[in-house]
Amino acid sequence: LFARYAEVVQYYANEAYPEIPLPEGRRNDWILELDTITLKADLEAKIGAPLPPLLAAAVQAYCYSSFGAGWDEISAASGWNFLAAEEFGRWVLPGGNAGLATAFRQAIGTIEATRGDRIVRPHCRVVDVRLADDDRVQVTWRAADGVLRSLLARHAVMANSKHIAKYMLPDLVGLDPEKLNAMHGVPTAAYVVANVLLDRPSPVPFYDIFLLDDGRFPMSPIEAEAHSAVVDVLNGEFSGGNAAPSTVLTLYWPLPWPSARFTIAEQPSLLDYAERLVPQVRRMLGVLGIPEQAVHQLRLTRWGHAMPIAKPNAIASGQVDLLRRPLGNRIWFVNQDNWLLPAVENSLLEAQKWTDEIRRRLA
Repeated sequence: LFARYAEVVQYYANEAYPEIPLPEGRRNDWILELDTITLKADLEAKIGAPLPPLLAAAVQAYCYSSFGAGWDEISAASGWNFLAAEEFGRWVLPGGNAGLATAFRQAIGTIEATRGDRIVRPHCRVVDVRLADDDRVQVTWRAADGVLRSLLARHAVMANSKHIAKYMLPDLVGLDPEKLNAMHGVPTAAYVVANVLLDRPSPVPFYDIFLLDDGRFPMSPIEAEAHSAVVDVLNGEFSGGNAAPSTVLTLYWPLPWPSARFTIAEQPSLLDYAERLVPQVRRMLGVLGIPEQAVHQLRLTRWGHAMPIAKPNAIASGQVDLLRRPLGNRIWFVNQDNWLLPAVENSLLEAQKWTDEIRRRLA
């Protein structure tokens, strides 16, 4: 069955890769059909039998880490979009995705230096976005001094999650109630991330290590709640070269059960997670042969709505079309939850698509 699983992965990687966003101008019926079933159902149908426990545990761990949900809760199209892509290799930035954020900020700095003014307003929280007269969009924000200010723009892009954006659009219920309902229908997963700063590089070269132990792994939300733990650990300086004097270990702790976000909402609950994390960090250090004295700092971050859950039928039902639909062709939406697929690549692809459309309209 392991060999058959490898054949199925190769099939989706090399012969029938489900691209998301859907390729424009192509027949995507087969991807839409794949979206109507779960990854677990498709896998077992293709293999012709239930997966062996160890293999099922590995797939489940991957889905918990990558999707914040189990293989029986996510779309087969989205699942294979991730799993099969592992066969293509990886582009890993120095410092992980933080390297992308750094490059983005440096690019903005270059633009600001060339123009002689600032194009980013730090410490300003947008609270209201609405269509205005004369084909404009009114954007209102609360500045660092607490004063509310507004501006009129020709176009506005909502780059935050739908979970937040729907509360910033006071006219949405009247302008596009279908879109509002689609936003309400975006499920999200809670997550805890721990970053362990070390004063030395890892003696073991690795990118990602999954912690499966003896293969007994939570296979349902109930089991996950009862046996919640870190699923995998990444080496932040994997692509930084051998000269790096230190590194960061990023530990991913998905919380794939419905009430999980309430377990991290209060400070005492977060302290409980911190206490439960300590033995897991010690164990990980032992696996890598790193002494505890090498730990310089540990940062624990909680995410109540970390990522959208790639539920079945979100694409096939047309929900993503509603999520992506602009308001009045002036308010646009760019986020990974446009396709309910938790990938930075999706955010960038959506940004490119709608940027091109806005430029076309401004021309």
